[in-house]
Amino acid sequence: MELIKIGVIATTHGIKGELKINSKSDCFFTGFKPTLYLGDSKIPVHIKSVRNQNDRLLVQFKEFNDINQVLNYKGYEIFVDKDDLPELEENEYYIEDLIGMDCIDKNTSQYLGTVKDVIKYPQCYYLEVYNEDKKTLVPFIEEFVIDVTDVIIINNLEGLFC
Repeated sequence: MELIKIGVIATTHGIKGELKINSKSDCFFTGFKPTLYLGDSKIPVHIKSVRNQNDRLLVQFKEFNDINQVLNYKGYEIFVDKDDLPELEENEYYIEDLIGMDCIDKNTSQYLGTVKDVIKYPQCYYLEVYNEDKKTLVPFIEEFVIDVTDVIIINNLEGLFC
């Protein structure tokens, strides 16, 4: 079993055991209902309900019905077994798979950096690319990201990587 981090419990919500979750992607919680695992001890839980609240998700697990049952889980990471992830459509990627990939200039084949994180903004996702100590945010849209294979091919428009 290969576990992938899909979120972090930020805090509780209400008295019925709901949790506010910081997640990089809504689809991990809303698109399917596998067994999820909490924290380092990998406590198995199952989704009872999910709803959006601003930039967070409100999730209730079947195993918890009371605020007192969830108070100690603040800050716990949430994991899913990679085998339980849904099939991706063409040109869709799991954030976990993008992290650590090298980025190459489309025209010169020059190394631009390595993806250290993927950040969700209202407009789109951004790749956080580092080359030594320099950070560049690259919009994850087709004008900038040309192809994703073993490496990420970037259309390095003037001024993007200075």
